[in-house]
Amino acid sequence: MFTLDEALKALDGREEFAVKRRDGLVIINYLVVLPDSFEGIRENFRGITFSEATGEIVSLPLDKFYNVNQKEHTQLHRIGKMTGLVFEKFDGTMIHGLEVNGDVVLASRMGWDTEQAALATKLMKRLGMQDEVAREVREGRTPIFEYVGPNNPVVLHYPKEDLVYLWSRDRKTGKYTRGLDERFHRHSARTMTVEEVMNEVQTLEEKEGYVIVLPDLWAKAKGPWYLDRHRAFDMLMKPAYRLYEVALQGKMDDLIAQSADLYKPKLEEILYEVGKDQLRLHRELKMEYDSLLRVVPGGASDHERRKTFALAAKSNPHFGGLMTMYAGRPVDDWISTWLFDYYKGKYPGRLFSVMPDEP
Repeated sequence: MFTLDEALKALDGREEFAVKRRDGLVIINYLVVLPDSFEGIRENFRGITFSEATGEIVSLPLDKFYNVNQKEHTQLHRIGKMTGLVFEKFDGTMIHGLEVNGDVVLASRMGWDTEQAALATKLMKRLGMQDEVAREVREGRTPIFEYVGPNNPVVLHYPKEDLVYLWSRDRKTGKYTRGLDERFHRHSARTMTVEEVMNEVQTLEEKEGYVIVLPDLWAKAKGPWYLDRHRAFDMLMKPAYRLYEVALQGKMDDLIAQSADLYKPKLEEILYEVGKDQLRLHRELKMEYDSLLRVVPGGASDHERRKTFALAAKSNPHFGGLMTMYAGRPVDDWISTWLFDYYKGKYPGRLFSVMPDEP
């Protein structure tokens, strides 16, 4: 695979990725997705974790893969006749195992200290999976799961909390295996062609879709029912700001895959614009926040410090985001809301006012 130094070099000029250091480990994860974010070794930067001391990979989650018809190499006319293993795609949080300070835990792509990661680690112990996960980790593989349940809703509702074992990934080669004990293989596969999967997914309901594992690539297939649930199916004739809303929700991949080729370049432009605006607003907030902190007296009470900060920030158009940062909470939701209001004013009309006839 590659080392921490090589990973950091691949991040040069790529502001859409974040580097987090904790407990002697280094996590690389994406903040936003641009059309060329996951190129080269960056396709692995979805929570990949390194030892800071040795530079070696200690956790290697799923690499980035795409919808059928989303990218040139996943076009149906190229891969439709290929046969592969087909698994149900669960609508939860990707979770992966690693060792931290001698303990084997589960982590989301944001780390092992997130709410989903903590819940998944507790569930792993309740299900009696800890020894098997530890064995995989210590033998050089990263076991990967989907964490689903009523306390982790995305679109689909799962009445029971569960850890669905997906794959294990060798940290030296990047190859995928099914190494966990078979009693935990509740995720069964069928053998189908990509065309057969795409036909079946058209009438699929109450499920997200399928993952297709081919010899040299993976692909995703999601059906109209699921895409409708994301309000992405009819976005092309809505006011343009609704397309920006899709990008802010992280669902533009689905819309691009379902759209005619004529519209894909413009949708890619929107995705790029939104990603750049998110990064810009992150930077501006950080600069404004650091500047405002200088007026806060060091020896005052917490109440007085907060009051001083709020008064100094009151006239700033980013007041809500600054106060969110001061409270120590993530600002991503605030940024998405702020940008949606911005796009609503900037793009009130239809982007595709006239839809040409299909060829």
